[in-house]
Amino acid sequence: MTIDYVDWKTSDDRALSIYNQTVPLGRKPSALASGSGSIGPAGINNMVLNLTINQPSFQMLIGFSWPNAAVPTPFASITFQWTDSASGFTVASDEAILPGGVATLDFFYISGPARADVLTIQTANLDLLNILSYSYGISQSSHVYQQFRVQEVSQPAVPQFTRAGQNNPMGIIGSFGANIGAGATQDRLCSAWAGPASISVSNIGSTAPFNVLMLDPGIIAGGSPLYGTANSGILFATSVAAGATDKTQLNLPNGPVVLRHVNTGAAAGTLTTTIVRGQMA
Repeated sequence: MTIDYVDWKTSDDRALSIYNQTVPLGRKPSALASGSGSIGPAGINNMVLNLTINQPSFQMLIGFSWPNAAVPTPFASITFQWTDSASGFTVASDEAILPGGVATLDFFYISGPARADVLTIQTANLDLLNILSYSYGISQSSHVYQQFRVQEVSQPAVPQFTRAGQNNPMGIIGSFGANIGAGATQDRLCSAWAGPASISVSNIGSTAPFNVLMLDPGIIAGGSPLYGTANSGILFATSVAAGATDKTQLNLPNGPVVLRHVNTGAAAGTLTTTIVRGQMA
Protein backbone atom coordinates (compact mmCIF):
# COMPACT_ATOMS: atom_id res chain seq x y z
CA MET A 1 0.00 0.00 0.00
CA THR A 2 1.32 3.46 -0.95
CA ILE A 3 1.17 6.13 1.74
CA ASP A 4 0.05 9.56 0.56
CA TYR A 5 0.41 12.82 2.45
CA VAL A 6 -2.01 15.67 2.79
CA ASP A 7 -0.91 18.84 1.00
CA TRP A 8 -0.08 20.73 4.17
CA LYS A 9 2.12 17.93 5.57
CA THR A 10 4.90 17.35 3.06
CA SER A 11 7.22 14.46 3.89
CA ASP A 12 10.89 15.19 4.61
CA ASP A 13 12.13 13.40 1.52
CA ARG A 14 9.62 15.18 -0.71
CA ALA A 15 10.49 18.56 0.79
CA LEU A 16 14.19 17.87 0.18
CA SER A 17 13.43 16.89 -3.41
CA ILE A 18 11.51 20.13 -3.94
CA TYR A 19 14.44 22.12 -2.59
CA ASN A 20 17.07 20.28 -4.64
CA GLN A 21 15.10 20.60 -7.88
CA THR A 22 14.71 24.36 -7.26
CA VAL A 23 11.04 24.43 -8.15
CA PRO A 24 9.13 27.57 -7.06
CA LEU A 25 8.13 26.03 -3.72
CA GLY A 26 11.77 25.63 -2.71
CA ARG A 27 13.63 28.93 -2.92
CA LYS A 28 17.26 28.15 -3.70
CA PRO A 29 19.25 31.24 -4.74
CA SER A 30 22.64 30.93 -6.38
CA ALA A 31 25.19 33.67 -7.06
CA LEU A 32 25.72 34.78 -10.65
CA ALA A 33 28.08 37.77 -10.69
CA SER A 34 29.44 40.65 -8.63
CA GLY A 35 31.86 43.49 -9.11
CA SER A 36 32.63 47.18 -8.90
CA GLY A 37 34.05 49.84 -11.18
CA SER A 38 33.40 53.19 -12.79
CA ILE A 39 31.89 54.66 -15.96
CA GLY A 40 33.17 57.85 -17.57
CA PRO A 41 30.97 60.84 -18.42
CA ALA A 42 28.21 59.83 -20.87
CA GLY A 43 29.75 56.35 -20.96
CA ILE A 44 28.05 52.95 -21.33
CA ASN A 45 29.20 49.73 -19.70
CA ASN A 46 28.10 46.10 -20.16
CA MET A 47 28.18 45.31 -16.46
CA VAL A 48 27.03 41.72 -17.09
CA LEU A 49 27.41 40.14 -20.54
CA ASN A 50 25.54 37.04 -21.77
CA LEU A 51 24.92 35.58 -18.33
CA THR A 52 23.11 32.22 -18.33
CA ILE A 53 19.95 32.11 -16.19
CA ASN A 54 18.32 28.73 -15.44
CA GLN A 55 15.91 29.70 -12.66
CA PRO A 56 12.61 31.64 -12.83
CA SER A 57 13.80 34.94 -11.31
CA PHE A 58 16.74 37.21 -10.56
CA GLN A 59 17.56 39.62 -7.76
CA MET A 60 20.23 42.30 -7.62
CA LEU A 61 21.72 44.80 -5.19
CA ILE A 62 23.50 47.72 -6.84
CA GLY A 63 24.86 51.05 -5.65
CA PHE A 64 25.94 54.22 -7.47
CA SER A 65 27.93 57.24 -6.31
CA TRP A 66 29.39 60.53 -7.55
CA PRO A 67 32.65 62.16 -6.44
CA ASN A 68 31.14 65.51 -5.43
CA ALA A 69 27.92 67.47 -5.02
CA ALA A 70 28.24 69.45 -8.26
CA VAL A 71 26.96 66.77 -10.63
CA PRO A 72 24.39 68.30 -13.00
CA THR A 73 22.56 65.06 -13.89
CA PRO A 74 23.23 62.56 -11.06
CA PHE A 75 21.52 59.56 -12.63
CA ALA A 76 22.34 56.28 -14.33
CA SER A 77 20.13 54.10 -16.48
CA ILE A 78 20.30 50.34 -16.09
CA THR A 79 18.86 48.00 -18.74
CA PHE A 80 18.23 44.27 -18.36
CA GLN A 81 18.33 42.77 -21.87
CA TRP A 82 16.94 39.24 -22.17
CA THR A 83 17.90 36.90 -25.03
CA ASP A 84 16.49 33.49 -25.93
CA SER A 85 19.48 31.23 -26.54
CA ALA A 86 17.48 28.81 -28.70
CA SER A 87 16.60 31.46 -31.31
CA GLY A 88 19.21 34.11 -30.59
CA PHE A 89 16.48 36.75 -30.45
CA THR A 90 16.38 39.53 -27.89
CA VAL A 91 12.92 38.93 -26.48
CA ALA A 92 12.40 41.61 -23.83
CA SER A 93 14.06 44.24 -21.67
CA ASP A 94 13.47 46.12 -18.43
CA GLU A 95 14.97 49.53 -17.65
CA ALA A 96 15.28 51.76 -14.59
CA ILE A 97 16.66 55.21 -13.78
CA LEU A 98 18.70 55.35 -10.55
CA PRO A 99 20.39 58.26 -8.70
CA GLY A 100 23.79 58.16 -7.05
CA GLY A 101 24.96 59.39 -3.66
CA VAL A 102 27.63 62.01 -2.98
CA ALA A 103 30.90 60.14 -2.29
CA THR A 104 28.84 57.23 -0.90
CA LEU A 105 26.93 54.48 -2.65
CA ASP A 106 23.16 54.78 -2.95
CA PHE A 107 21.92 51.17 -3.00
CA PHE A 108 18.92 49.65 -4.80
CA TYR A 109 17.29 46.23 -4.65
CA ILE A 110 16.04 45.09 -8.06
CA SER A 111 14.14 41.87 -8.72
CA GLY A 112 11.99 40.40 -11.45
CA PRO A 113 11.17 37.47 -13.69
CA ALA A 114 13.73 35.89 -15.99
CA ARG A 115 12.14 36.73 -19.36
CA ALA A 116 14.60 34.45 -21.17
CA ASP A 117 17.70 32.41 -20.34
CA VAL A 118 20.54 34.82 -21.25
CA LEU A 119 20.96 38.19 -19.51
CA THR A 120 23.05 41.25 -20.36
CA ILE A 121 22.97 44.24 -18.00
CA GLN A 122 23.94 47.56 -19.57
CA THR A 123 24.52 50.68 -17.47
CA ALA A 124 24.78 54.21 -18.85
CA ASN A 125 26.18 57.26 -17.07
CA LEU A 126 23.68 60.04 -17.83
CA ASP A 127 25.94 62.83 -16.62
CA LEU A 128 28.19 64.53 -19.19
CA LEU A 129 30.90 65.78 -16.80
CA ASN A 130 31.56 63.33 -13.96
CA ILE A 131 32.64 59.73 -13.40
CA LEU A 132 30.02 57.33 -11.99
CA SER A 133 31.16 54.62 -9.53
CA TYR A 134 29.22 51.41 -8.91
CA SER A 135 29.21 48.16 -6.94
CA TYR A 136 26.81 45.24 -7.48
CA GLY A 137 25.92 41.61 -6.87
CA ILE A 138 23.32 39.51 -8.71
CA SER A 139 21.83 36.08 -8.05
CA GLN A 140 19.08 33.88 -9.43
CA SER A 141 16.28 32.28 -7.45
CA SER A 142 13.54 29.70 -7.83
CA HIS A 143 11.16 32.16 -6.17
CA VAL A 144 8.78 33.53 -8.78
CA TYR A 145 8.79 37.32 -9.11
CA GLN A 146 5.93 38.20 -11.45
CA GLN A 147 6.81 41.89 -11.90
CA PHE A 148 9.99 43.90 -12.39
CA ARG A 149 10.58 45.85 -9.17
CA VAL A 150 12.99 48.55 -7.97
CA GLN A 151 13.38 49.64 -4.35
CA GLU A 152 15.89 52.13 -2.99
CA VAL A 153 17.33 50.78 0.26
CA SER A 154 19.47 53.73 1.38
CA GLN A 155 19.06 57.48 1.23
CA PRO A 156 22.31 59.44 0.95
CA ALA A 157 22.36 62.99 -0.37
CA VAL A 158 21.91 63.24 -4.14
CA PRO A 159 23.58 66.15 -6.01
CA GLN A 160 21.25 69.00 -7.04
CA PHE A 161 18.28 67.67 -5.02
CA THR A 162 16.67 67.91 -1.60
CA ARG A 163 15.39 64.54 -0.41
CA ALA A 164 11.84 63.85 0.71
CA GLY A 165 11.41 62.00 3.98
CA GLN A 166 11.22 58.24 3.45
CA ASN A 167 11.06 54.89 5.21
CA ASN A 168 11.18 52.22 2.53
CA PRO A 169 10.98 49.21 4.89
CA MET A 170 7.70 50.69 6.19
CA GLY A 171 6.39 51.37 2.67
CA ILE A 172 6.93 55.15 2.51
CA ILE A 173 8.95 56.34 -0.49
CA GLY A 174 8.33 60.05 0.02
CA SER A 175 6.81 62.35 2.62
CA PHE A 176 6.98 66.11 2.31
CA GLY A 177 5.41 68.81 4.44
CA ALA A 178 6.52 72.45 4.54
CA ASN A 179 5.28 75.98 5.06
CA ILE A 180 5.46 77.60 1.63
CA GLY A 181 5.02 81.27 0.88
CA ALA A 182 2.40 82.73 -1.46
CA GLY A 183 3.19 81.85 -5.08
CA ALA A 184 6.28 79.87 -4.05
CA THR A 185 7.40 76.35 -5.03
CA GLN A 186 9.36 73.61 -3.27
CA ASP A 187 10.64 70.29 -4.67
CA ARG A 188 11.66 67.01 -3.01
CA LEU A 189 13.25 63.89 -4.54
CA CYS A 190 11.47 60.67 -3.58
CA SER A 191 13.05 57.24 -3.36
CA ALA A 192 13.24 55.03 -6.43
CA TRP A 193 10.39 52.56 -6.89
CA ALA A 194 8.62 50.78 -9.72
CA GLY A 195 4.96 49.91 -9.85
CA PRO A 196 1.80 50.55 -7.83
CA ALA A 197 1.61 53.28 -5.21
CA SER A 198 -0.80 55.79 -3.72
CA ILE A 199 -0.35 59.52 -3.22
CA SER A 200 -2.13 61.16 -0.29
CA VAL A 201 -2.38 64.94 0.10
CA SER A 202 -3.62 66.80 3.18
CA ASN A 203 -4.37 70.53 3.06
CA ILE A 204 -6.46 70.48 6.23
CA GLY A 205 -5.90 73.56 8.35
CA SER A 206 -4.41 75.59 5.53
CA THR A 207 -6.08 78.62 3.96
CA ALA A 208 -3.97 78.41 0.78
CA PRO A 209 -4.79 76.27 -2.27
CA PHE A 210 -1.96 74.12 -3.65
CA ASN A 211 -0.98 72.34 -6.82
CA VAL A 212 0.81 69.03 -6.28
CA LEU A 213 2.89 67.68 -9.15
CA MET A 214 4.94 64.55 -9.64
CA LEU A 215 7.79 65.36 -12.01
CA ASP A 216 10.43 63.56 -14.04
CA PRO A 217 13.65 64.45 -12.13
CA GLY A 218 15.45 65.12 -15.40
CA ILE A 219 13.63 68.40 -15.92
CA ILE A 220 14.92 69.57 -12.54
CA ALA A 221 18.50 68.39 -13.05
CA GLY A 222 19.17 69.04 -16.70
CA GLY A 223 16.03 70.20 -18.46
CA SER A 224 15.45 66.95 -20.37
CA PRO A 225 13.10 64.22 -19.12
CA LEU A 226 14.72 60.92 -18.13
CA TYR A 227 11.66 58.77 -18.72
CA GLY A 228 11.00 59.88 -22.28
CA THR A 229 7.74 61.63 -21.45
CA ALA A 230 6.55 64.94 -22.88
CA ASN A 231 8.90 67.89 -22.49
CA SER A 232 6.93 69.14 -19.48
CA GLY A 233 7.99 66.03 -17.55
CA ILE A 234 4.73 66.05 -15.58
CA LEU A 235 3.81 62.50 -14.49
CA PHE A 236 0.93 63.44 -12.18
CA ALA A 237 -0.83 66.65 -11.15
CA THR A 238 -3.70 67.62 -8.89
CA SER A 239 -5.11 70.79 -7.31
CA VAL A 240 -6.04 70.74 -3.63
CA ALA A 241 -8.28 73.45 -2.24
CA ALA A 242 -7.76 74.97 1.20
CA GLY A 243 -8.99 72.57 3.89
CA ALA A 244 -9.32 69.66 1.41
CA THR A 245 -7.62 66.28 0.94
CA ASP A 246 -6.82 64.16 -2.09
CA LYS A 247 -5.81 60.52 -2.59
CA THR A 248 -4.99 58.80 -5.86
CA GLN A 249 -3.83 55.32 -6.86
CA LEU A 250 -1.18 55.33 -9.58
CA ASN A 251 1.74 53.42 -11.10
CA LEU A 252 5.17 54.97 -10.76
CA PRO A 253 7.89 54.82 -13.43
CA ASN A 254 10.94 52.64 -12.81
CA GLY A 255 12.97 55.06 -10.70
CA PRO A 256 12.58 58.19 -8.56
CA VAL A 257 10.15 61.08 -8.98
CA VAL A 258 10.18 64.67 -7.73
CA LEU A 259 7.29 65.93 -5.61
CA ARG A 260 6.53 69.60 -6.24
CA HIS A 261 4.29 71.76 -4.03
CA VAL A 262 3.08 75.02 -5.55
CA ASN A 263 1.25 77.51 -3.34
CA THR A 264 -1.25 79.19 -5.66
CA GLY A 265 -2.78 81.34 -2.91
CA ALA A 266 -2.14 84.86 -1.65
CA ALA A 267 -0.77 83.80 1.76
CA ALA A 268 1.67 81.25 3.13
CA GLY A 269 0.34 77.76 3.78
CA THR A 270 1.42 74.27 4.87
CA LEU A 271 0.71 71.18 2.78
CA THR A 272 1.66 67.56 3.48
CA THR A 273 2.01 64.90 0.78
CA THR A 274 2.95 61.25 1.28
CA ILE A 275 3.52 58.54 -1.33
CA VAL A 276 2.91 55.00 -0.08
CA ARG A 277 4.38 52.29 -2.27
CA GLY A 278 2.68 49.06 -3.21
CA GLN A 279 3.76 45.62 -2.05
CA MET A 280 6.88 44.06 -3.54
CA ALA A 281 6.01 40.55 -4.73
